Amino acid sequence: RRQRQMCIRDRQYETLFSRVYQDLKGRIVTGQLPAGSDFPSIQRLRQEYQIGFRTAKEVTVRLREDGYIASRDRKPPQVCWEGGMPAALAVLSHRGHLSELYDALAVVMPLLSSFASQTCDMRLLPCYEQTKRAMHRGIKPHEWGLMPRLCRELFQACGNPLFSEVYARFNRYSHLPFFFACDDSPLLAQMDRYGDFFAALENRNIQEKYNWLTASYLRTADAVRMSLRRLEAEYRDVALPPAEPFQWKSLYGCDPIYIQITQDLITKINTGVYPLEQYLPHEAELAKAYGVSLTTVRKALAELRWLGYCRTLNVKGSIAQRRSIETARRTVRNPTRKRDAMRYLYGLQFMALLAGPAARLAAPRFTAEEKAALAAQFKRPDAIPLILLVECIGRHLDPEPLRAIFLETEHLVRWDYCTLLHEPRSERVRRVNHKSRAAFDALLAEDMETFSLEMADYYRRSFQMVRTQYIQYYRLGEAEAVMAPPLGLL
Repeated sequence: RRQRQMCIRDRQYETLFSRVYQDLKGRIVTGQLPAGSDFPSIQRLRQEYQIGFRTAKEVTVRLREDGYIASRDRKPPQVCWEGGMPAALAVLSHRGHLSELYDALAVVMPLLSSFASQTCDMRLLPCYEQTKRAMHRGIKPHEWGLMPRLCRELFQACGNPLFSEVYARFNRYSHLPFFFACDDSPLLAQMDRYGDFFAALENRNIQEKYNWLTASYLRTADAVRMSLRRLEAEYRDVALPPAEPFQWKSLYGCDPIYIQITQDLITKINTGVYPLEQYLPHEAELAKAYGVSLTTVRKALAELRWLGYCRTLNVKGSIAQRRSIETARRTVRNPTRKRDAMRYLYGLQFMALLAGPAARLAAPRFTAEEKAALAAQFKRPDAIPLILLVECIGRHLDPEPLRAIFLETEHLVRWDYCTLLHEPRSERVRRVNHKSRAAFDALLAEDMETFSLEMADYYRRSFQMVRTQYIQYYRLGEAEAVMAPPLGLL
């Protein structure tokens, strides 16, 4: 419990502006956007990073002021920073991370691509016709970017911003332009299969589509490793710069620290750590626990009170309470709270796809000692079996980018922060514990298939229930377009 209580203090706040700025700056410094190349337009930045016009404009202005790009009359800005390292050295410095990144791609992207292509009409994508014509006449080496562009448009069309976010992050670290530009690049051979890739996305059998895309991404990972081995032989005696580790913060990471504290307090109220109709810890205790100022804690408590999870008595303190339907209906009229509610639904959709494969990969690494420790922890009255299982899965997940994505998304959906779900806490806890124990029983029996299905089914059922209540009780029309993932896409 103490570790969970301190988690907010360990999460550094990062604004949306700084995240995009640092990302683009990193691409310039590492040579992914080399000097003399065109800098992405405002519209392209908005699409790639899922940001507004103002943020894209401010990032572009700051990069120009800092000397990384230069404006041109009637032309896109140009990258002008000459201090970037050679592209080959930048790639080599990331060779360990790159192998892990492409292994993670082979797990995550087939899931997202298969599901996204089932939920929208690909023929309506802007580059669909151009890509189809290129496939018919034979795609050329310089057209390698057509398929990544099609995938980016596909994720935007499916509506889940987390899909686009994680795809943009993969692109940021993948160094794909370098690998396709190399002479005799093994990745060029993969272009001969672009037609099959295109056909697989149009296949309406989602399991066949998923299997083919998984094999395709695994071939891509092998081709990248072959290119890295060639580079290592060519630059054997060259000193390499330090590598930049993979990082991915979902939309959760864009919230101010007081909002993150509010989320954690709601988690504790919903799970009984702070019982209903009992006083919450004093402001000074909370400030010490989270490592923040009293002002930040007061802002968090004011937010908690506005959301209906507590009431404050002068001098005495704040009392935890159950939020009423009327309060939930009031909060959803606020655009920010509606965004939070939809963000939670998107996170559940993502986890319903990812939880099964993640559990399947991690399960063989659970030791007998860990299983015994979990069984003992489950017996504690304050135990939350689902969180215990998820944290163990996260510890055993490889590669590292997959672990980062899994844990960050799970944190986003933990215990329905700011959702409009109206369900008695006892019923919620019973439902969660039932699924968690069913998954754990399968793990003890070494039934990996059932373990992964039970983990995925929890998030899928949660998604369906939340979506139904969003539509029926709160008339959130946006929820109607968010489709439930199939169960057992492994």
